Amino acid sequence: MLQRPSPRVSVYLDRAELARDEARRARDENTRAFHERQEAAWMNLAATTAFAERVDLFLHTIGRSSPPGDRCPDCHRFMRVANIEATADEQIFTFMCMSCGATARRVVGWQPVTSAPVDCDVELAVIDHEGPHALVFPCRRAATGWIKTGTNQAIDVRPTHWRPWCRRS
Repeated sequence: MLQRPSPRVSVYLDRAELARDEARRARDENTRAFHERQEAAWMNLAATTAFAERVDLFLHTIGRSSPPGDRCPDCHRFMRVANIEATADEQIFTFMCMSCGATARRVVGWQPVTSAPVDCDVELAVIDHEGPHALVFPCRRAATGWIKTGTNQAIDVRPTHWRPWCRRS
């Protein structure tokens, strides 16, 4: 089934098309080659972004047979989803307790790794020979790449998504 590309992917495809047009209009070989490389780079970015968005959808839906729910912080009864706010990078669920009327908000899902903060503990999702999975230790984005929190040891990973690190018990 064909799907319309996301706004982000559409921008990259539009820029690839502009680069292709510039390559066709180029009068010399160096300029043409430059614009062809630019087109290839934009197409690669579009494909990578589309793939990351599909992985995000997969990670968000894996293991879910029912809509997300939460427990009321006041009466500890099950809360139902009252509202979902969706942006390009996250979904914010607002839950309402059907017993006492309390509400709670929760950010659900992974965010693209391109939006990861610098120098904050995050959980990374990677795709390797084992398939997609989350790393079991907190990481931080540094100027030179990714490091393991606590040891500041560089780690060789190619993450696709991130979310805030929650302490594990």
